[in-house]
Amino acid sequence: MVSVVTKLIWGFVLLFSPLAAAEAAPTESQPPATHEESHLPDWLPSPNETAQQREERTAVAMRDLWVKTIFLLIAIIAFIFLMTYTVKRFHPSLWIREPKEGSMIRVLERRALSPKSCLYFVKIGETKMALAESASGVHFLSLIESEKELS
Repeated sequence: MVSVVTKLIWGFVLLFSPLAAAEAAPTESQPPATHEESHLPDWLPSPNETAQQREERTAVAMRDLWVKTIFLLIAIIAFIFLMTYTVKRFHPSLWIREPKEGSMIRVLERRALSPKSCLYFVKIGETKMALAESASGVHFLSLIESEKELS
């Protein structure tokens, strides 16, 4: 269980890390950039560029940033849902409390009668009983002698 969650977390970190997003260095198959092409960074306008070309380049760059941001938000939300599902699926003891082996008290069934009142069938030792819980407190209803009384 822990190894699956750890692998998912590391995969997510590596997928969205800045190192993965960095541009790859030129390989032997790619010719290196000429001096004229590489002396100015992309964000700095070239002297031959018109105002309209600059605006178009800026608009495209902004659109690309918005797309990346939206994609990253969707990926983060999907990752959160995936992790929640994984934890609930493979580690149910986080949200379900089961009675211990030697426990004398067990709740056999719980039924909601209204938002603030419930009916419980409880087994304490060998005795089965019906209890009601409401805003005013917990009230004893009756002892249950046999299984036929439940039908």
